[in-house]
Amino acid sequence: MGEAAGMEKYAEYGKGAIQGGGNTFIFLVALLSLFCLIAIKKKDMLMNKSIHVFYVMTPFLTFFAPLIRANGTMIRIALYYTIFLTLLVPYGIECSTDKSNRQLTYLIAIGALSFLALMGGGMTYYFYWQ
Repeated sequence: MGEAAGMEKYAEYGKGAIQGGGNTFIFLVALLSLFCLIAIKKKDMLMNKSIHVFYVMTPFLTFFAPLIRANGTMIRIALYYTIFLTLLVPYGIECSTDKSNRQLTYLIAIGALSFLALMGGGMTYYFYWQ
């Protein structure tokens, strides 16, 4: 970004940072998109009309996510569509599980996310000016 803009001040920004994570994001997006494609059927979309918007945006995220490998700044465009997938996944869980297992599924998902958040990896966040 710094080299493209011709600003020496930002040319070294991010070079000392930990690189990676793009492949994990791409794999996760592909996996969640496939899950939503399989879990949500046409009859489910007919019952809930507002889900169409989220369902239509999922291919955009699935398309833009692999572009992160070509150019890291594409993550901004991919993240614009991530919010739609974030709202679609709980509906996919609801469609794919029966009522007796739904609470257990949500409990496992919340537990896994909490575990991942607490295991943070030891990285400390700094602003670019620090």
